[in-house]
This record gives sequence, C-alpha cells and structure tokens, in this order.
Amino acid sequence: MSKKLAFNNVRLKVDPAEAWIAQGAEREGRAPVSAAVSTPREDETRRTVRFTIDVDAELHTRIKVAAARRGTRMADMLRAIFEREFPAS
Repeated sequence: MSKKLAFNNVRLKVDPAEAWIAQGAEREGRAPVSAAVSTPREDETRRTVRFTIDVDAELHTRIKVAAARRGTRMADMLRAIFEREFPAS
C-alpha cells in the first residue's frame, strides 16, 4: 500500500533553511541572522542571496578570530570587505 499526497502549489511563508538558522540564533541569545541580513534601508529594497565559498581551515580561523576581536560576525565583516572591494557602479 502506498500513500499519495497532494501539495497543490503550497507556498511556505518562511524559508525552512532561514527558520532553522533563526532557531539556532534564538537559542544562543542572538538576533536572527535573517533580521540583520535582509532588513533593507528605507531608501532601497535589496534581495539577499546565500554566498558560499571554500576556504582553508586556518584562514577561516583567522577570520573568525578577527571578527570576534572586533565584536562583529564573520558575515558582517566579509560583507563590508566585499562592499569596499566591489562598490556599486
């Protein structure tokens, strides 16, 4: 016997991956990442996308330590570097 399920183009209101990340952030007492990343400024609307790169473990550690010393997150620090290196035209 097999079970058949119909989904009828069900759209999720919250991306499951983002909900999972936010759940971990809340458990650790931090603001959800999605709130910090996807909140647009008043004068613009910006869509965010996930950006994944592979780096050497030692480089990852150096970046993580630098971010911790500055009191920021790795993602925020790297976003600032990317914005500085690749300014909008």
